[in-house]
Amino acid sequence: MNNDIYKNAFYNNKNNEGSAYNYDLNPLIDNFSFYDFITYAHKNNLKDEDYGGFLVITPKQYIVGYNSSFGTGTHLSSFARTMQDLKGGGFISNLSDAIYLTTECTDNYLTAVIVYENTLDNMNSKPIYRGYINFEVPDRISPKTYKVFEKFYEDFNEDIKYIANKFNTFEVIFNSKDQNGKKKIINSKDLELLKEYLNSIIDENKKDYEINESLIGVTPKNRAL
Repeated sequence: MNNDIYKNAFYNNKNNEGSAYNYDLNPLIDNFSFYDFITYAHKNNLKDEDYGGFLVITPKQYIVGYNSSFGTGTHLSSFARTMQDLKGGGFISNLSDAIYLTTECTDNYLTAVIVYENTLDNMNSKPIYRGYINFEVPDRISPKTYKVFEKFYEDFNEDIKYIANKFNTFEVIFNSKDQNGKKKIINSKDLELLKEYLNSIIDENKKDYEINESLIGVTPKNRAL
């Protein structure tokens, strides 16, 4: 990983006007990898801080990266900043606007929070390091959204599988429903089960959220969207 990316992203949480919601996403999403995410957290021995990232999958692209301050910022800020940039950019004035944008993002797109946290083992009074990507899965997804997820899967499944087995402290979490509508939480060491589940809830008639979406992330190539 380029050290300049770390350096730039660490300070990339505020602009001169002092708002925690206004910063450049590019250093935080450029060349993101789950391996770098975990190894950076281990290397820096994060203590009581949560270290996080985010994922947004739209019908056109996916955006994945670190939270602001190179992982120590909030997920709310990440989703709000991403949503604003998808809509063409601009200043986010206050917390209320950030909450509105975050809700708009998580209600209309397939999203996930990426977390690395240090918790305490009550039995031995020792820290336990735990990492995960937790998907908020809707009841149905459109074919276009699924195709973009497939691109994310192709780009990151092996990365996730490798760190899940190497560190044994990282997992994929998602919510699902069975045929009777009963909710179930699935834990996995890769994206395979999630891919199967998403494929099972594709709805050809589901309408995508329509905005004049700016391209800021990764788009599938050679695919009809």
